[in-house]
Amino acid sequence: MIKSLVLFAGGTLALLLISCSNSAHLRNIQQLKGAENPCAAYGCEGTFLAGITWEDGRGENAFIVTEKRQENEEGERQSLIPVRYLMHGPKPKSTWQGLYSAENWCDAGEGVIGEIEVTDIDEDGVGEVLYVYNVEGNCDVSPKTYGLVLHSGTELYEITGTDDLQVNRGIPGSAEMKFSESFNTAPAGFRDHAVEAWKRLVPHD
Repeated sequence: MIKSLVLFAGGTLALLLISCSNSAHLRNIQQLKGAENPCAAYGCEGTFLAGITWEDGRGENAFIVTEKRQENEEGERQSLIPVRYLMHGPKPKSTWQGLYSAENWCDAGEGVIGEIEVTDIDEDGVGEVLYVYNVEGNCDVSPKTYGLVLHSGTELYEITGTDDLQVNRGIPGSAEMKFSESFNTAPAGFRDHAVEAWKRLVPHD
């Protein structure tokens, strides 16, 4: 069984622990609260959206997603900035940072969708972080573009697609769901876990 630790994006956050077979690999999980201004401690920039801390075989970890918005002549540029941290002595050290941006003329993107999850699928003692996001807003009823990120600590696996996927025997159609090449060499279970999370977190109206 997969152990999942979830963080609700925005609002009041609560700690959810699920006891599974690999629970010993992830320890001391704590949800970060926006009211506590975690960016002051970790040095992240922008408006805090979601974050979580935990311990695994590498030590003390944190994963934080922030947002920046900047108005321009064409509308608003919206950016999501996910950062992974590892405690290095008394100070956190950034080990990975992403950037997802879009120019929005009408509606803003939804930010982090649903829950951020931390798992240890391959049971190597290092937590994998998974979340779904939408940064590209719509001006009409056309499909929205979503992204899924699975970060293992050393590798990045991504899915991009839309919210109107055609379903064939319960599996989203490949024409509407694009996998990064990194999935070709991913550990066993990574792709299945990502697809399951995509089907669960991305709207399929």
